[in-house]
Amino acid sequence: MAALKNHSVEGISFLPKELKKEISNQKNLRLYSFALPQYTAIFFNQKQNEILTDKDIRQALALAIDKPKILTEALQLEGAIIDGPLTADLVDSGKKAISFDLPQANNLLDQAGWKQITAQQYQEFLADQARQVAAAQADAADNQNQSDNNQETSTPTGTPTTIPDTKNQELVEPSQQIIYRRKDDQILEITLTTVNQPENTKAAQLVQEFWQAIGVKVNLQIVEPGKISREIIKPRQYQALLFGVIVGANPDPYPFWHSSQIQDPGLNLALFANRNVDKLLETARTTGDEAERKKSYQEFQDILSAELPAIFLYNPTYAYVVDQKIKGLDIDRIITPADRFNNLNEWYIKTKRQYQPQD
Repeated sequence: MAALKNHSVEGISFLPKELKKEISNQKNLRLYSFALPQYTAIFFNQKQNEILTDKDIRQALALAIDKPKILTEALQLEGAIIDGPLTADLVDSGKKAISFDLPQANNLLDQAGWKQITAQQYQEFLADQARQVAAAQADAADNQNQSDNNQETSTPTGTPTTIPDTKNQELVEPSQQIIYRRKDDQILEITLTTVNQPENTKAAQLVQEFWQAIGVKVNLQIVEPGKISREIIKPRQYQALLFGVIVGANPDPYPFWHSSQIQDPGLNLALFANRNVDKLLETARTTGDEAERKKSYQEFQDILSAELPAIFLYNPTYAYVVDQKIKGLDIDRIITPADRFNNLNEWYIKTKRQYQPQD
């Protein structure tokens, strides 16, 4: 069954390098590792941030991500880099893969009109914005006072001025960000949301660093596991969501990418709507022709690679340790960690033949 992924709920664990090394030195232990039918990606909600409607921006964000570094530091190499939601046995995503390329990412942002500014220029921009807001508030207050003092003045019919709320505005930025990007009176700014789990938070922190390197102001929002579904995912209250989904035994991507699944309880986290994709997914789940199904899946993934509604990061693996004495473990793949016990009735400890005298 398709579902959202929460590592603490599913019991998935990733073994640190030190523990793996210690296990490898123990001759009586054997380490098993299985790829799970899950993937983690950054899903863009273009309705929550107009900047993300520009495909060049999304492509620049994808080019700025160093996936091998995420795999190394967030997962301790317990996973595999991916470029789409479908596995290699169903599609070929290599030709459409986006590789880490900072110069190209910067070039795309330059061409899109987002000019680099220094951290000092950014602070000056914020100060100027604050002065404009204060002036607008003062003018609004004066106009209100004049209106109150002049009872004979008719009610104005013009459009009222919208005053931004800066009460909780953060004006001091992290010192590690050297450059920002500005276009007219707008800063290139994105809020990246993820669940408060070690793997996710580390990956999100790395992505924040990658995007800051090309001048994007990144607000990192870490949400507790008990709130992520109710407060963030169901109402689709996020701009960019770093999250994992469980595909399940059936790799059907329909629940995650068909336009009918955009609203809750659907799982289309990128709010992606494409008529061609809808037709391909409908064909893939109804046809009995395996060749036609794979063709539909390939075209579907090619469209995702071109449109970039999400940045696909990695497919995690599940590792566990068993004593060498235990034999009969013959499992090719698992859906959930508990599936490693599927053939438990066939496990055995090596035995020796022993003469049994007859009565």
